[in-house]
Amino acid sequence: MLVHVLYIAAWSLVSLSENNYNKIHPPWRNRMSNNNNPVGIVVHINEELQHDQMSKLEASLGSDSGIKGARINRDRKHLMLVDYMPSMITARQVVNYVKNKGYNAVLVGWI
Repeated sequence: MLVHVLYIAAWSLVSLSENNYNKIHPPWRNRMSNNNNPVGIVVHINEELQHDQMSKLEASLGSDSGIKGARINRDRKHLMLVDYMPSMITARQVVNYVKNKGYNAVLVGWI
């Protein structure tokens, strides 16, 4: 019985339409806000970055419009903290910027 319930629950998640997706995942998470204060996020990068790669990624993100700064933890080279302006850019755009640089990245969460 439990397996059957889990199967139905998983199938319903897979078959979500765009309208249902927005009911479960609030659209405000993907939109820019009127907040003029910087917000911090943690981004997980799957690749093990070398020192020069970390420096280049931090510098390129830091110079991007809407991003106040980016820093990679030197002890945990797969975690990056990014401070961004939600009035100018979204967290999804930050993660996409890292992906466009050739890295596999996912948003861990907000600080």
